[in-house]
Amino acid sequence: IGGVSVLFLRIARMLCKDRKVILMDLVDGYMARHLPAGVDFVPFDQKHKLPADSVVVMQGCYPWRIPGFEKFPSSSRILFWNLHPDNFFPHLFYGMRNHPFKRFIYLLCTYFRMKRGREFINHLIERNSLQFMDAPNFMGTCSYLGITPSKPKSYLRIMTDGPMPIKRAAKNYESSSLRRFGWLGRIEDFKTPILMHLLLRLSQLKLENMEFVVIGSGGELEKVRSFANDLKEMKVEFVGEVPFEEATLHISRLDLLFAMGTSALEGAKQSVPTVLTDYSFDSIKGLYRFQMIYQKEGYSVGERIASDHLESECSLISLIEEVCNHRELHGQRCYDYWKENFSPEVFLREFPPILERALMTCGEVVESGIHRADFITRLVYGIRKVLGKSRPREGWAY
Repeated sequence: IGGVSVLFLRIARMLCKDRKVILMDLVDGYMARHLPAGVDFVPFDQKHKLPADSVVVMQGCYPWRIPGFEKFPSSSRILFWNLHPDNFFPHLFYGMRNHPFKRFIYLLCTYFRMKRGREFINHLIERNSLQFMDAPNFMGTCSYLGITPSKPKSYLRIMTDGPMPIKRAAKNYESSSLRRFGWLGRIEDFKTPILMHLLLRLSQLKLENMEFVVIGSGGELEKVRSFANDLKEMKVEFVGEVPFEEATLHISRLDLLFAMGTSALEGAKQSVPTVLTDYSFDSIKGLYRFQMIYQKEGYSVGERIASDHLESECSLISLIEEVCNHRELHGQRCYDYWKENFSPEVFLREFPPILERALMTCGEVVESGIHRADFITRLVYGIRKVLGKSRPREGWAY
């Protein structure tokens, strides 16, 4: 279950009160299986069934990754919402970039793909049809594609629904008090390295009366479980995948939550002290600097870990002691930060004007030809298709 699917379901549920809302998904996809009352559904391969005057809102991606993009009604306006810093990652054969002999292949492929990517992004910006969720998404896209557009006047931030009314007993901490920390989120891909780094760092602190709960599942669950079993200094409980309603109950019992993206907002809205973790595709070398969600800049809900995210001396123990000694204070700060930036009220105020300003139509995208990948990308993925390695059903064919 991805945060984007949950996000779109929540938005659909809110907007359908005074708008006609249609969700498009795989027929057996998560959104299709949890379709809210009052929301219509169109399978992803029947784009022609959308109303001609609709506004198509989708996560930021290159249009050539969407099978049958030209089947969208030509008069439908479109709004791409950049929900991950790597949505417009342009590189092919990225692993070859430092190879002495294969680097030429990487540079050649990257040149043509970046050129087409810049053309597409500039078209979207000119027509107000691209929104970034936070500063890391904006800066990451500019960096990848080598473009320097004007900084957005605002960001279309993600949202969660409101908090659940859960009574939580006040807790006075003593040296003997049990402290419950936890992780909420999928366990795979770019989220695994930071989770394993977190578990290792906590075990090295050798905290007494501390237990850690992992809420979530994913393709690398067993890898993390095996890693945790080797940590003798701490107890780790794996809850597995749970519905969001049940997840709220779990995290409300925590003294400190570690999470990224929508999962971090789930903690903040419940007044749970929440550390926003960043992401990495590789093992983290050095000491990652953990920060509370309200300390992040540019409305960030997670960015790629780089050297400036590291610290020379471990500050994690100081953060833990501060939060545990003043849990209610930091919980309130997290809640206030969520309320001011990621609540339904904020989204409902900012989203409709953005929809009205989005002017690019699906027909314009097709007529300009920017819905087609560059010829090298088509060649590479044509070979992948022959080899049976493409995944057009999921939409990520390129």
